[in-house]
Amino acid sequence: MRAIVLTGPRRTEVVDSWAEPEPGRHDVVVAMQAVGLCGSDLGVHDGTR
Repeated sequence: MRAIVLTGPRRTEVVDSWAEPEPGRHDVVVAMQAVGLCGSDLGVHDGTR
């Protein structure tokens, strides 16, 4: 599984070998087709929040 990890302010890293999650008895794993960011999330990316 691929993942994009926030490693610092304005720094991301693509990880091609992220471990597949193992759901518990009452959990599910959802395959993502697309994602979005809320405007308030940009402060986390910029390092201001």
